Amino acid sequence: MSDLLTNGHHNQRCTTRSDSLLRMLLLSAAICLAGPGLVRAQDGAPPAEPPVATSTEPMTMTGTRFDRSPEAVARATRLFHESSQAYRTAAAVRDAMTVTVIVQSMGQVSQHESTVEVVITSDSAVVQLHNEANTTTLTVLDGTMYGQWSDKPSRFFAQDYEPPITMTMFTDLIGGFVFPQFPLMFSSDPLAEIFVHTIQPEIVGMREVTLDPPADAAPETPGQTVFDILIEPEIEGANLVIRLDPDTKLVTLFEASITNVQQNEGDGTIIRVALNPTIEPDVPVEEFVVNTEDRHEVDVFDMLFAQDSLSSLIGKQIPDFEFVPVEMADVDNPGDDPADEDVATISRASLMGRVILLAFWDAPSNGLYDVLPTLTAVQKWGQEEGYVMTIIPVNFSDPMEEIRAITAGLDEPITTYHDPTHQIAWNDLMVRFMPTLAVVAADGTVLYVHEGDPKPGQSLLTKMKTAIRQAVTKDI
Repeated sequence: MSDLLTNGHHNQRCTTRSDSLLRMLLLSAAICLAGPGLVRAQDGAPPAEPPVATSTEPMTMTGTRFDRSPEAVARATRLFHESSQAYRTAAAVRDAMTVTVIVQSMGQVSQHESTVEVVITSDSAVVQLHNEANTTTLTVLDGTMYGQWSDKPSRFFAQDYEPPITMTMFTDLIGGFVFPQFPLMFSSDPLAEIFVHTIQPEIVGMREVTLDPPADAAPETPGQTVFDILIEPEIEGANLVIRLDPDTKLVTLFEASITNVQQNEGDGTIIRVALNPTIEPDVPVEEFVVNTEDRHEVDVFDMLFAQDSLSSLIGKQIPDFEFVPVEMADVDNPGDDPADEDVATISRASLMGRVILLAFWDAPSNGLYDVLPTLTAVQKWGQEEGYVMTIIPVNFSDPMEEIRAITAGLDEPITTYHDPTHQIAWNDLMVRFMPTLAVVAADGTVLYVHEGDPKPGQSLLTKMKTAIRQAVTKDI
């Protein structure tokens, strides 16, 4: 393995189909999957920025300021990606289960038990939530979810559906529903009818926050540490914070803050909306005017993770890239290029004329340990067949200390690479899942991509072998 990986510098996709005009509306939907708790303020800490609203009760977010450094943005990007992968691999919905449903409406919070029933067919799924108040029916058909709540028809929007259902629920401005064990994503019509500016969300920072322990916890019980990811859309006065549980990588708080949105309609009507204001039970939610004629279907998963993945490049030229050997990277400045400019970096240009296998991995998912069996199997098969290829393991964006600790623990030393800018893999190559394996022909054409857990099963190996044969044949 070491020879192939060192010589010659070896080393659940989301497609936006929705009207981008609607994304801020859905991004403003607030959900809280965790129990209540206040952020613990650090002594002398300045107020957090930017201010955000809370989804169930006032929450003081004064733990720390957001870190906007390139390293923090890279870490936030990785966490964001891990959340995307976690939702795509969430546990299957059982045919019948009871969940606690917390309903937030006009600042009031109520709680009751609901029973979930799921009927799955080859081309659709029907989900019913039964409780003492009403029955909610959600129907997934042709990748779009439709539903009805309290006998008032409304639509619910979801990602492409493939059994079992593995999506997470979000609701509109005046309602919030919590399904601690039921990962299903939705949003209802009222927000989809409000016209606001187009946005291009950008991850700009993150922070670690320690929550106060539950009131009934033992005196010495430490508070839970969570991660807040700060996202800024191209809307003045707007901010979005996604809070992730560091263990499950699932969203525990989803908050949007925007001052006012105004737009003149054809009839002169002005829409003025305070999206997700701080909830004060005695203060009524600001009224808003909506356009009831033009309704749009929105893919909520794509709204959250609205980029194509590397697999969308199959059959196309791989974009330019440049990766640096971890052994030569600057430990003190992991976001910088190595001090030695003559270090043996690899790039698309330097690898032209070779069949390559790119293997992106990260530490949180044990990516290198998981991907090594597959790389070993491919290498052994390639040697037996007489194929010449270059295998390139690339770490997604972990700190240098973590990468080196992992590679030092391997039985055989290998050369692995990293992205010195923390942006090439995500922005240019559109790597969204860990690990990601890609076979690239000598002329730079992407022939095969595998995204997610690459257990060395016959199906994956067979597909990779087919792609490598195609790459070798293509270059003859």
